Amino acid sequence: MCKPCIITAILFLLIATGVFFYLWNEAHAAEVGEVVINEIAWMGTENSPADEWIELYNTTNSDIDITGWGIYEDSGDTLIEPLEDIIKANSYYLIERTDDTTVPTVPASQEPTPWGGNGLINLPSGEHLTLEDAGNNIIDEVNAIEGWPAGNNDTKATMERTESGTWQTGPVGGTPKAQNSSTESESQEEPEPEPEPEPQEEPESTSELEPEPEPEPASEPEPEETQEEEQPETEEPSEPQFTKTKDVIISEFIPNPEGSDSENEWIELYNTGEGIIDISGWFLDDIEGGSKPFEFPNGTTVLPSEYRVFSIKLTKISLHNTQPDAVRLLYPDNSIADEVEYFEKADEGTSYALVAGNWTWTDNATPGYANQEPSPATSDKKQATKKSTATATKTGNINDDPSAGSAPKGGQAGQDSSDENSYTDNKTLTAEEFSAQIGGDNTGRGGFLPVILGIFIALIGGTGFLILYKKISQ
Repeated sequence: MCKPCIITAILFLLIATGVFFYLWNEAHAAEVGEVVINEIAWMGTENSPADEWIELYNTTNSDIDITGWGIYEDSGDTLIEPLEDIIKANSYYLIERTDDTTVPTVPASQEPTPWGGNGLINLPSGEHLTLEDAGNNIIDEVNAIEGWPAGNNDTKATMERTESGTWQTGPVGGTPKAQNSSTESESQEEPEPEPEPEPQEEPESTSELEPEPEPEPASEPEPEETQEEEQPETEEPSEPQFTKTKDVIISEFIPNPEGSDSENEWIELYNTGEGIIDISGWFLDDIEGGSKPFEFPNGTTVLPSEYRVFSIKLTKISLHNTQPDAVRLLYPDNSIADEVEYFEKADEGTSYALVAGNWTWTDNATPGYANQEPSPATSDKKQATKKSTATATKTGNINDDPSAGSAPKGGQAGQDSSDENSYTDNKTLTAEEFSAQIGGDNTGRGGFLPVILGIFIALIGGTGFLILYKKISQ
């Protein structure tokens, strides 16, 4: 056999094997609707509004590997939870927020985290959630941006998917890792018809009519009492009930982001304490007389050591780029919980962040993540003046550095959080960053790994073929 023929055969075998593995990998990717978002506890639990959870369901008869997948909010802009396991055929997958006590009687399907982004907005609006594979292809989505279609924030009854694909309010506490309730089918049953009432017998007519009684003469009205009746005392409205804690502070914000300001501005709060802080009824505002204050809806909480981001799309608070402005966190009685002012022009793409106890402009914006030092070029920019009513409390609780408090796996402030592959630090990732972090790409599940494997097998096979050919030809 001629040498060119051998080389041609090897190249053909190599290419054919690589293409085979690549196509095989693509053929085994999940299709739209094969894994669905099946139940959502967007309102939390009776124990805590922060104890949110999401249940997925594998609708197929085959196991599906969801490693590298993610659940996103804001129509896919913000990763709230990466996924990392296999969903068995016709089985459920429970994703819990905070820790594995979110659903005390049912274990989570993967290690719980604080979730990225803002958690799940309760009321009056909801979220646009997407379930995306490693190639950022949408497998399922729930568009509740105008408000959750089901579930009850007062009773903590969950929102669950019906067999027809619509949503209904389930039982209190939901049915995690179990079949959803049959409320829809029961409600569709026709009620039994009520028995018709029996006709009543008409009374026999009488030939003589009884005379009508003569009306009594009307009595004269009594004179009105001259003494005025005592009016009941009106109770003055009670003051709103809340706790004035200094644990929640303003941590970072960006007045002049890259792209559209009306879509990409955000303000970040940080919980320096060790307990969950309920900020329902508090306000977020800019300089006095500026934007309309945003009131945090019922059930809004900030977890310990959590960096929680609030987008301009939610708050409608627009910060000035070239004029002095401020960010203010207000209690329900409108007194100031924290306030940060800035007086310089905000360069595009730079955020104003609290780093090592000082406020500084930084080109390393980290929404939902521990604040970072600016690059040398940005650090030369003149720092603005910080005006705050909570400086002493903030610096005392976190060793003068709120950026040291990003706690992995729900840990406490001060723990090491330098692992670049850790997603438990509540970092807001874009789809591209997430794909790069897990070693994937945007071409499909697993990228070109099967191609490389195919090339390796082809090389081994080709080498063996040459050795065998030489032995035969000798």
